[in-house]
Amino acid sequence: WRSVGMIGAFNLLLLSWLVLKPGGHAVFVTVDNVVQSLGPLLVAPLCFLGGQRSGAPRTASTQRWVPVLLGLGALCYAGGQIIFTIYGSVLHFASPPFASWADPVYLSAYPFLLLGILLLPGRRLPIASRARVALDGLMVMTAVVTFSWYFILGPTIAQGGGTLLASIVGLAYPLGDLVLIVCLLLLWSRLDEPDLRPVVLLLSGAMAIIVLTDTVYDYQNLHGGYATGGSLDAGWPLGYMLVALGGYTLRQALAARDLPTPAFARNKSEAGASPSAAGAQSLWSSLLPSALVPAVGALLLYTHIVGNNGHYDVGVSVGAVLLIAIIVLRQVLTILENRRLYARLDAAY
Repeated sequence: WRSVGMIGAFNLLLLSWLVLKPGGHAVFVTVDNVVQSLGPLLVAPLCFLGGQRSGAPRTASTQRWVPVLLGLGALCYAGGQIIFTIYGSVLHFASPPFASWADPVYLSAYPFLLLGILLLPGRRLPIASRARVALDGLMVMTAVVTFSWYFILGPTIAQGGGTLLASIVGLAYPLGDLVLIVCLLLLWSRLDEPDLRPVVLLLSGAMAIIVLTDTVYDYQNLHGGYATGGSLDAGWPLGYMLVALGGYTLRQALAARDLPTPAFARNKSEAGASPSAAGAQSLWSSLLPSALVPAVGALLLYTHIVGNNGHYDVGVSVGAVLLIAIIVLRQVLTILENRRLYARLDAAY
């Protein structure tokens, strides 16, 4: 909670600086860029040093690598921001080139965050459940890509005007955000370890902030409305500071798990999750991938009634058809799995 308070105070000060805009423009922009890199640098060391209790054996699970990966992701953003600051404040670029040396450092955060999220669940699922989870993720990915194609990806490709490298880098950011969204939804659908729920909440909030900030930035950049020094700049340091705090929280959870626990405490912990709560969580996670289906239908209806964007409309239609195909395939797998389970139950009785 001390870390949460520190992160909140830090970002409130940054937001106040961005709103009040004190001093000259050059000083204001320099402080903005420096503080954006300073925030994750303050919290990221907790992913490597915090939480481990002396004398506690280290867990052999792959989960112990998750805090390191999350900390590296936060450091990659800080490193990219430092290079971006050098372009503006040291080399005196009015607008840093795109793509620049800062972009590969920024983008390297996505693989670290992806691996950290994928390694977070500690229990393996049966093959049928893994197939259903994969289809849920594919369903969410198709719906989000359909929206992103109409509002972000399609306009980015059509805008052109730059080199092939610049086009690839411009597409890498929204695609990386899409991957992180799907990974988080998959994580929510399979999480059944109560001591990891605070980690999932922190990472969910962090990824939501990062993705929302990137989306608004992409939209403003496409329409020429972004400039360094706006209130949007507070989103990235807040998101990556919460990522690092999630890694620190996981280190604490793993350290507590390694300590010997009395039998009565284990029984109390195991009984803490009631069947009704578990059933409600399972129902909610099962319905979550279908939440975007009505939105895709509304977008498809809009493109056929009002829209007049040519290949953008075709992309929405293709996404809607793929979404329907995935839903049908998922339903077939669900029916087959239910038949198998009913057969086993009948044999047991």
